[in-house]
Amino acid sequence: GLPGEAVYTIVQTADGYLWLRTSAGLVRFDGMQFVLMDREIGTESVSAIALGADGNLLVRTTTRTIIYKNGAFSDYLPPAPLPDGGIKSLFESRSHEVFVGADAFAFRILPSGPVYLAKNTNWVNSFLEDEKGTVWIAAGSGLYRLKEGAISFALDPEKYREFTVVQQDRQHNLWVGSNKGLYRMSHSNDSLEPVAQKTINGSVNAILADRQQNLWLGTSQGLFRMKGGLTEGFDSAVGLTDNRVLALYEDKEGSLWVGTASGLDRFRDTKLTTFTAR
Repeated sequence: GLPGEAVYTIVQTADGYLWLRTSAGLVRFDGMQFVLMDREIGTESVSAIALGADGNLLVRTTTRTIIYKNGAFSDYLPPAPLPDGGIKSLFESRSHEVFVGADAFAFRILPSGPVYLAKNTNWVNSFLEDEKGTVWIAAGSGLYRLKEGAISFALDPEKYREFTVVQQDRQHNLWVGSNKGLYRMSHSNDSLEPVAQKTINGSVNAILADRQQNLWLGTSQGLFRMKGGLTEGFDSAVGLTDNRVLALYEDKEGSLWVGTASGLDRFRDTKLTTFTAR
């Protein structure tokens, strides 16, 4: 009963609802039933969703930034279209600054309307705020760092480009996905170290560090789990709805939700048994 096929984003709000942005729009799941939320959102299509700084659902349409709070939707900021570009991502920092990533720009959304944060970015795919308050931005043109109001390239854009996602694990290591695999930021924050290149060499679309110290990777080649130097994979041959994994989320009960190009998968109490030829 899932409306749409591709699942691009998955989040959960404090009331227990799971929210999905799918190819059909915004979908709410209560554990039993999927409900398309078009009527509650209005006539504009949903371009991006995210959890806000206070754990509320934020929704971005063509002109509106909407919040779901106390069971109701309302405008979080005054409606205003972007000056240019198609919307790709949405993010709110701990200081309640709202950012939108587009196809060639990054924007800060103010009560007075959107203002340019960065131009010529190519697709702005992912935002992350680290424990020091620095906002990292993964984009086609490079990895950006927003610190104390100033934005700059974190790495040489001639050498490091085509980034798809940036995420942090529970030990505060910074992980960056690209169209060509997975990288870990060096401790000096001046270079990227390639990780598991022989196994993971396609596009990394999503990264999740779960509470069991696993690092999960959603890629164009399937789902991978990394722990203790070992990398294990799941793909359509073992039941995954599609090898193209687009979104990952760990819910309050510890279940892992996997959004793919063809549907939604759930992993619960995952135990793997390895069988060799012997």
